This record gives sequence, structure tokens and C-alpha cells, in this order.
Amino acid sequence: MGLEPNTTYEVRVAAVNGKGQGEFSHTESFQSLPIREPSPPAVHGQRGVGKAYRLGLVKQDDGGMPIVEYIVKYKTDKEDQWMTKLVSGQHDFALLQPLRWNTHYDVEITARNVKGLSEPTFYQFFMPQKPDIIADSLFSGLGLGPVVGLGLAGLLLVLVMVDVSCYFLRQCGLLMCITRKLCSKKTTTSGKNKEMEEGKAAYLGDGSKDPIVEMRTEEERITNHDGSPVHEPNETTPLTEPEKLPLKEENGKETLKPDTIEIKVHNDNSIHTKQDDSKA
Repeated sequence: MGLEPNTTYEVRVAAVNGKGQGEFSHTESFQSLPIREPSPPAVHGQRGVGKAYRLGLVKQDDGGMPIVEYIVKYKTDKEDQWMTKLVSGQHDFALLQPLRWNTHYDVEITARNVKGLSEPTFYQFFMPQKPDIIADSLFSGLGLGPVVGLGLAGLLLVLVMVDVSCYFLRQCGLLMCITRKLCSKKTTTSGKNKEMEEGKAAYLGDGSKDPIVEMRTEEERITNHDGSPVHEPNETTPLTEPEKLPLKEENGKETLKPDTIEIKVHNDNSIHTKQDDSKA
């Protein structure tokens, strides 16, 4: 409820409850204040978009009459000339633009009603350096997840570069460990192949007619293609199975058996031969 300025009013009060209304108090009188200038407004600032700055205006005592307008003056700290901006009393903010990057600004805000002007409110703010438009537009369009992913990818790239540097400069790091393991496996395989090639070359170069004896355990028996075991020779098995061919004399009447030689290899590596001279 608005009161008229510079006017006398009388007031009395009565209490009301569930039973009913009580008696009125004694009448009190008072006089409203006359019209006066408004109080200085309260100001709070917030950076706007681009080269703009937003000043929030909070009305205080209006002096008994509505605020007509706010008078906003501002200048840089290196200039003496003020720039003026008028804002309607119905608004609660003032937008200052365009401003300079990396510059300090001084501001004076005054409220006015039909009676006059209030005392000014002083305010200062700083415009930062010009932002990187490309970086701002890039990260503003990304959410938290992609930004974290990019950060982790960058960290992984740095770790890989450090590991490669350690590999070439100090001969250490994860890459060096992997390389040593691969080289050790390759060296072992090539060593075995080299030993087999040397053994084969030595045998062929020697020209020896001695048989090659291959040793196997009981579990390493050789099998045929169909899976059946191969009968391997032992100490009492002849090295060659004699062929029994019929021999005819010139008259074609008598048939002779060929001579059979049985060779036995004993544990002391000695060889005994037995010749069968019998004839059919």
C-alpha cells in the first residue's frame, strides 16, 4: 500500500481470533515523509558476451516517487571523458558495449525521480584479454566426456614420447623390454636352426658312410600315416633283411639258397656277424 508523501495518517488496531474481533486500540497518528531524492542504487557486475559488460541495478529507497531512470556514466582509467548511457527505471540492468579488451573501467550510476537525483554509486571492472575464438568454440561445443577423453589421449601421447626417448637415449623403458624379449626368442630359434645346419653340413662334408643313429625314448615311438606303430629295429634285428632268390645252375636242375649274413649290435657297440653257408 503506497502512502502519499507529506501526509498525516491515523491508525488503530484490533485483534481477531476464532471467537471474534476484539476492541480497537487507541488511535495513533503519524505523518509520511515528503517527496525526496532517491537513495543510491546497489550495483553488481557480470561479464557479458564478447566485448560487453552487464551491470545489475538494485533499487533502494525511491524517495516516495517511482524511479524515472538510471544515469550510467563510464570511462577507461586512462581517459577523462565520460560516456553516458540512460536506462529506464523499470529495468534492473544496464549493458555496456562495445568495450576494449584488457582495459580497466570506472563507472558512476545515479537514480532519478521527479524530485531529483540520488548520490552516485561507484563501480570498477576489468575487461580481460581477447579470448581465443577457435579454442572457445571448439570446447564449448564438447561435453565433459569428450574433453576428458582428449585429455587422456594427450597424456598417453606424452607417455609414449617419453618411452621412445628413454629407448634411444638410455636404453630403457617399456619399448626396450619388449624389444629384448623379441630378440631373445629370435636368437634362441636361430641358434637351434644354426646347430642343425652345422651338423648336417659336417655330416655331408665328412663323406662318412657310418649310419646315423637316432635315439628316442619309449614315449616317442614313430607311427605310420594310418596311426599304426612302426616296428623299429633293436639290438637283435638285422640291419637288412636278406632277399631269398632262387639260383639256378647252368643245367637248371639245382636251386641254391643265397648266403645270409646276420649282423648284431651289442651294448658295448661291438658288431658280430654270422654267415649262413647252408644250401638248399
